[in-house]
Amino acid sequence: MAFQRRYEAILNLLWPHEISWSIDDGPVYKYSDNPQVVSLLPGNHVLNMFDSWGDGWNGMKLTMTDASGKKVITDVTVDFGKKEATHPFTTS
Repeated sequence: MAFQRRYEAILNLLWPHEISWSIDDGPVYKYSDNPQVVSLLPGNHVLNMFDSWGDGWNGMKLTMTDASGKKVITDVTVDFGKKEATHPFTTS
């Protein structure tokens, strides 16, 4: 049986009201002043990133760490002029 593990996602924000993200087909997360915590089973996942204005994340980046502080995702973003992007990643 696989156990879920805790991960924290942290964004550095310039236009926080425009961005949101989800993992796989899970809930959509919006800006929070605090790290957002998700629980994931070990395996392959896809980070889905959205920009409601459609101009990219303007330099904002998302980093995700596991409970030990190890980075699982480092500085991913939605490129300028884009409305969304995806980033595959694996948890163990």
